[in-house]
Amino acid sequence: SPFGAGCRPCCKMRAVPWGFNAQLEARPPAAGWYSTADMLSRLALATALFCYCLATQPLRLARFALQYNRLWHGGFTGTAMTLLLPVTPAVLAAIAWGERLKQFVMREDEWDPRFGEEPCIWYQPPPSKAAAIIYDAFRPLADWVAAFVLFGDNRVAIDHTIRDTICTKEYWYGLLDGVGARRPLQLGSWDGHALRDVGRGVESGGCDLVCKISDSYLGIGDLVFKRGVDFATRGDIEAALRGDARYAGRPAVLCEMVQPCAGLEASVSSDGYSAVHLLDILLLLVLLLLLYSILGFSAVHSLDIVTLRTREGAKVLSLVLWTDCPSWTSHSATAGYLVDIGPPLASRWPLAPPRPRTAQPRPAQPARPPLSPALPPPSLAESETLVAPAAWYAPGFCSMAAPLVGQRVPGAREACLKAMAAHDASELEWLTCVGWDAMITDQGPLFFEGNVGAQRAPRRATLTPELANGFRRWMTTRGIPESISQ
Repeated sequence: SPFGAGCRPCCKMRAVPWGFNAQLEARPPAAGWYSTADMLSRLALATALFCYCLATQPLRLARFALQYNRLWHGGFTGTAMTLLLPVTPAVLAAIAWGERLKQFVMREDEWDPRFGEEPCIWYQPPPSKAAAIIYDAFRPLADWVAAFVLFGDNRVAIDHTIRDTICTKEYWYGLLDGVGARRPLQLGSWDGHALRDVGRGVESGGCDLVCKISDSYLGIGDLVFKRGVDFATRGDIEAALRGDARYAGRPAVLCEMVQPCAGLEASVSSDGYSAVHLLDILLLLVLLLLLYSILGFSAVHSLDIVTLRTREGAKVLSLVLWTDCPSWTSHSATAGYLVDIGPPLASRWPLAPPRPRTAQPRPAQPARPPLSPALPPPSLAESETLVAPAAWYAPGFCSMAAPLVGQRVPGAREACLKAMAAHDASELEWLTCVGWDAMITDQGPLFFEGNVGAQRAPRRATLTPELANGFRRWMTTRGIPESISQ
């Protein structure tokens, strides 16, 4: 089979040439990212991509629209929307604006629970009222057209735009295990009614536990069980899950909570989010625990790796580091950086010198040990360098400072190789785009899970004309090998 077992694991770095570089080279309009001008540009790109799909694949687009619209808007409304297929951008905008008006009149909570249990920086609208109005029209259209570009009219894939039925946490664990990628040790499994031990069990060891619903996303339903505080026995966890309505009848996995590499704090976290180096290591540990308990600052980060299936195998479309997280999860990230993983840009991208961490001078300190003595020095072949802020990703990042530009993230390249290999190992032909979440630990890259790329591709497909055109051309084959397409 050209998919799954028939694919050889990746042995060298492969990046999507029209996608990876275009994100690094993207420049905001004069008014900045998520300004009115920027939102008009993105809306125009999404509309142009929709018109191209309508003109070249009208029947397939109609089949997709009927399934997608009924899934997201209900049977009657979805069918009516499909009858108005040629004016879908206007219909989606009218629905979004109507919902916004209803929230304003009824004074309802503006947050959509489909995008997380609490307001998330990745989905908050622009601060400008005019830009926010255009954003409301843009976002559902970008999601709609990107889903068609990625999946065509495949029913199973369309279902995965709202709920994972096949690609659950367990599915991703199987792919990652198959290519030898590290992941948090699973210690328990919840079947929706009862908890059972996996391996040595939840009572073993001294680590805290993280519980995730198998078919959830964006951290919805995630729970942290602190050992000695929230639980002492397996029964304590089982009682908590039985008392949580979100877990009723829904499978979940319980894994050990992992910590980021201590030596990377200086590279992947800005001031205030990393430990302060003191002469006395004992005092350092005490101060770090106190700082974390009071302020919540930590070196928590996440590598956001997006892989895209091509005729040559899975390739890296994007690599972003999410960091400066005030809580235990990277969903609280307040900064994001694009990471360069290979030679295409290393010799011509003008790296800005790292900005000073603070305006206040610091006393002289002993030289720090190297971040990872076992890793080779930086080279043009493996830069693993933070080259630019991901300010284009969401309105919450458009004004972020970027003090970490120029820092390295050792292990990012290895994580990308594992992500490509895991994507190649999938036997699901429709699984064309995957977002992988990983962290750099003392033992190297560690993966948390994968996600169907339906929520990550729209931000990239409508960012620049080069990216929109790249996705348009890629859509002609959707990465299916020639032997199958013929």
